[in-house]
Amino acid sequence: MLDLSLRLATVLDGLPVAIGLVSPKGRLIGKIGSMTGLLGQYVPSFDPQEAGRWDFRDANGAAIPAADWPSGRALRGERNYEGMIGTFIDGESRKIKIISMPTFDPTNKLGAITFLQAVDAHGRCAEGSHGDLQRRLIDELVKAVSAASTRDEMFGSFTHTH
Repeated sequence: MLDLSLRLATVLDGLPVAIGLVSPKGRLIGKIGSMTGLLGQYVPSFDPQEAGRWDFRDANGAAIPAADWPSGRALRGERNYEGMIGTFIDGESRKIKIISMPTFDPTNKLGAITFLQAVDAHGRCAEGSHGDLQRRLIDELVKAVSAASTRDEMFGSFTHTH
C-alpha cells in the first residue's frame, strides 16, 4: 500500500490537479496534488471566508450560491461528473474545474472526494490532466475510500491536514 501511495503522490504532484477528502461537515481532512495551495481547511460551500476566494457563474453570468458549488452538492449525495468551472480569485485569477463526488467513510457517514483541475480560458483541460483520466481517478478514489475499513487505511494516499 505504501508503494502505491508514494506512486500516486508522485504522479499527482506532477499534474495540474489537487484531490481533497472532505468530511461530512465540509472539512478537508486530506489533500494531495500540486494545486493543494488552493484548498483551505474547509470547502467553500461550508466556509464563507473560503467562498470569498472563488467565483462560480451560470451560463447567463449570474453568481451561483456557494451551497450549490460541487462540494456542497456532493455532501447532499449528488453525483455530477461534469463538475463546474470556477475562477480562483485569491491572488492571480485562475480557471479551475472542480468535481466532487459523494463517498462514505468507514462509519458509513457521507463525505466527498473533491478533484480540482487547471483549465485554460476556454475551459479545456490543462496539459497532462485529460478528462477521461480525471473520471477514472475519481471513480477509483471513491471506491477506495468506500472500501477502507479503518480511518488510517482511508488516508493512506493523502497528506494529512491539521
